[in-house]
Amino acid sequence: MVPRRVPALFLSQGSPMLAIVDSAARRFLSGLGARLRRPCAVVVLSAHNDTGRVEITSGARPATIHDFGGFPRELYELRYPAPGAPELAVRIRALLAASGIDAALEPKRGFDHGAWISLQLMYSAADLPLVQVSIDSTRDAEWHFTLGRALRPLRDGTGRACRARGSRNRAACRIAGAVRSRKKKRRASGPAVARIASKVG
Repeated sequence: MVPRRVPALFLSQGSPMLAIVDSAARRFLSGLGARLRRPCAVVVLSAHNDTGRVEITSGARPATIHDFGGFPRELYELRYPAPGAPELAVRIRALLAASGIDAALEPKRGFDHGAWISLQLMYSAADLPLVQVSIDSTRDAEWHFTLGRALRPLRDGTGRACRARGSRNRAACRIAGAVRSRKKKRRASGPAVARIASKVG
């Protein structure tokens, strides 16, 4: 029997206030974790770590990063003490290397709010191992699709690591912009998007 894959998710969080202010989006995310097959780990691609070389958190107990300013004190007091997953980080680096993507392990980097705010709502117990992977906004859409495709084996339910991928909408806008450019050139938006989906999904 072929195991079911853990879904890959796009999560657009918007303002950090999502963590403490009631809204339809907050209520949706608060119930989303219970509706999904529980993964054995989570891998997040966050636009808040935008680097020239891919960075992978590899510490055992990464800190909660409050990478925003001008918000209520309550927001800065929040912590998301999810454990890291050093072995999974090593595997991710190997998968990326096999696809020609250079990546570095970052044992001292914590989880930025592009990762922990949504996950705090989805998995409030913070008991799922978490690894965060950076993006590179200087690269085009195809490069990011290659990155996503390289990580696809993590969704196969092998018991090593299943993943959900999340990102903030800024990265999506950059990728969507590149896709729109390609659609205009080809004048074949449906097939173009279908091919992209088949690569990543």
